[in-house]
Amino acid sequence: MVGCGDDANPTAPDAALDAPRLPDAPRDARVDAYFCEGDGGLTLSCDNMCVDPQIDHDHCGDCYTTCAAGQVCRQGSCEAD
Repeated sequence: MVGCGDDANPTAPDAALDAPRLPDAPRDARVDAYFCEGDGGLTLSCDNMCVDPQIDHDHCGDCYTTCAAGQVCRQGSCEAD
């Protein structure tokens, strides 16, 4: 067993948590998306499909944003065509 110094007390002050505990997300919070495997994190899994949120009209920027008629998705934002 390797240790530092003479004191092997596991309750040393440095053994305490360094950051305060943060509250959990609200119960109605939704998971935005999961990244698809094997593409380097460029696409999201939305409705069981891999989509590119940078250009996908029905999933622009995230899984829940659909661009309106006459708009296109550019760099994750709906813009006039």
